[in-house]
Amino acid sequence: MNRDNEMKGILDKERVIVYALGINWKKYKEQINKLFDIVACSDQNQEAAEYAVEYPFILPDQISKISYDKIIVGCKQRGVRELIALQYKIPGDKIFYCDEILGDIKFTPVNRNVKHNEKLTIAIPTYNRKERLRRTLDMLEMQSDDYFDIIISDNHSDYDVAETYADRSETFREKITLVCNKINMGMGLNYANLFVQKSEGWVWMLADDDIPSMYAVSDIYDEIDKAHDVGAIHFTIKDLSPYMIHDHKDFNSLHEMLEFYKVIMNQRCMDLSGDFIYLSNKVYNMKYIQNYYETIFTYAYSGLNYLAVLLLMLNEGSAKLRISNKKIVAYDEPDGDHWNFLKSVTKARTITDICLDLNEEEMKLLYGLQTANYVSYLIDNVNRETALHDIRQIEKIYYEIYQYSFSDEEKRGYHERMAELKKIMLES
Repeated sequence: MNRDNEMKGILDKERVIVYALGINWKKYKEQINKLFDIVACSDQNQEAAEYAVEYPFILPDQISKISYDKIIVGCKQRGVRELIALQYKIPGDKIFYCDEILGDIKFTPVNRNVKHNEKLTIAIPTYNRKERLRRTLDMLEMQSDDYFDIIISDNHSDYDVAETYADRSETFREKITLVCNKINMGMGLNYANLFVQKSEGWVWMLADDDIPSMYAVSDIYDEIDKAHDVGAIHFTIKDLSPYMIHDHKDFNSLHEMLEFYKVIMNQRCMDLSGDFIYLSNKVYNMKYIQNYYETIFTYAYSGLNYLAVLLLMLNEGSAKLRISNKKIVAYDEPDGDHWNFLKSVTKARTITDICLDLNEEEMKLLYGLQTANYVSYLIDNVNRETALHDIRQIEKIYYEIYQYSFSDEEKRGYHERMAELKKIMLES
């Protein structure tokens, strides 16, 4: 009888394939084995088979040949679900992260054709990234909640951007408005061009090469449906749950927000690099943002006008900023395209141009939060053909920003590395 019950329990279990045998696979392995019938493990790296020797191992292109109920992603990296859904033609609603099933992350169920009080517009600035833009649109077409519009601002690409959605369903094509700039206006003005397309509802500024979660729109609506006095929502790409009582935290002023980050930065237990300056993790309430159109154009030269508007909004106390711990997007490294790291960080130093009511300590916090330590990367990647110019730009960035946020040890390290770099350049 016990044997029969045991067999019934096995038959009742869902059949799963574990994909990407990373840190969460090691963490949740015993629980997954207890709750599910693991029919296979899979990874792009054949050598990962050693982490699952007790189960059949298959490469991802063999997944479609096996019968299963769910795929459980065993790594922490966001964007994996969406990429394997696209690459291997797997239904996205069958793919789950370990921590969605076994951890603390709230899973968002598929919920298409839902109507909300205010509509979300996804604003995509683009320039010469045909394949990346096509991938982004693929992922937006997979969204669990499809109540949204899309505006694409093409910064004078050398191909017809409409090609990226011409063969899609009529329903999806009707969501898209394409704005074509007659010249390349630069990154900041292209952002500004998108902001002024809408004066109501909410706008999600999404880079053309980042990876939106297939549940991003649903997660955004989960926040904005209860955020009527909030001017913008910053969806952190870091895990800030230890510092939040709920899934989000609202801030009435720039002082409050910096005090929140001060606690995290002083503990030195989390790398906040790239989170605050990131474009694609911010959603704007145009009821408040339309009052800052002038700001958006004034700081367009910086490429940080999307951030300047949030800082000034908080500085003036005209609306709240919400920081949400929901994950709506994953960063993807530039793929040998026109992106220039030095130019981007050189522009980022212009954060010092914004007039903010902050004391010296708060300004240091803001610089540290906004810039991260990109100096080491810049020094390592100086172009020998433009070395003198690059070195001048790095020094400009250091003296305008980093010297205020660096520790004494970091300052010494910078000066030593720059002296070494200059010596090498003089000798070559």
